[in-house]
Amino acid sequence: MAALFRLLLLRTKELLQGSELVKIAQNLDQSLEDRLVSVLVRQNPSDLNNLYVECCKREVASKRIQSLFEDQLTQGPTPNQVLFKEGDLVEVSFSGNIHFEDRTPRLLTYHSNLTSPRFLSGIKEVDGFAQNALDNYRGTMRLRLIERPYKPPNKFLALADPNRHRTSIASTDTGFICEFPITLPKVFIFHLLL
Repeated sequence: MAALFRLLLLRTKELLQGSELVKIAQNLDQSLEDRLVSVLVRQNPSDLNNLYVECCKREVASKRIQSLFEDQLTQGPTPNQVLFKEGDLVEVSFSGNIHFEDRTPRLLTYHSNLTSPRFLSGIKEVDGFAQNALDNYRGTMRLRLIERPYKPPNKFLALADPNRHRTSIASTDTGFICEFPITLPKVFIFHLLL
């Protein structure tokens, strides 16, 4: 297999030292690879056991939310913004009292020019007797990069809002990019004795 090389030409006003030029080229190359992505999680109020997850460009997130709203996918946490590279493989799993029926995480692949919508079905509670005081089951949906560690740049760390749900900044040591709070309704079945 032939090796691929990339050529980056920089035009500067004055002659720079080699170390400065290398630093500029590395920062420029890094900024061209990274994509600021909005992660959308939505549920249909009539069928909360199915989730819709999509990683889309930040610029089109509001349009996607509006089109999902028109498709009756109206409930869900606020979108989270993370940095992805083309072709990143993202694992979707749960913690808390919610899991997939088969307990196997699902995978998403991010491509900036392709939509990556994914319906996640077969979501159920772990323990039906837990969280008795609540009207629903609560858990957390977690996204984690598979093939590389997630390290947000310093300029992205300043965008984090500590009052929102946990962001990637709080969980870089565990490998999770972001976490979303998820609720499932409790279904009560009453048996009549005759």
